[in-house]
Amino acid sequence: MMRIVTLLLTSLICLSCTPQDAVVTDDEQDSGITLNQTVINLSSGNTLQIDARSEAPVTYQSQNPFIARVSVTGLVTAQHVGSTRVRLDNGSDTREITVNVNPVYNLYPDPILEFGITRTTLLQRLGTPDNET
Repeated sequence: MMRIVTLLLTSLICLSCTPQDAVVTDDEQDSGITLNQTVINLSSGNTLQIDARSEAPVTYQSQNPFIARVSVTGLVTAQHVGSTRVRLDNGSDTREITVNVNPVYNLYPDPILEFGITRTTLLQRLGTPDNET
């Protein structure tokens, strides 16, 4: 029993000696970029305005403009199916938003390219074909 009490007191003393959390001043807080969302899902051809708040002017840059373009005002335009990131920078803070561009139409299911699966497993995933040959 005495060992347990000694162990608890020792661990309590060690934990109480850790440094305090950093205090954020108003100046540091104002220099950051505040975002409503970090992931945007769009269909090809759609647009969305990024809602970013900052004391300093924010610049926008798309990592892959082929998938999604972004204007100087933060208007994201979905171009082609895929995923990219938009970087926001105000000189003292940098944030990123993931942009997923989804297809407008999906007429055909994605092919199953798993080698070695059985016919039964394939039929369970896709259903029975209209015309078996």
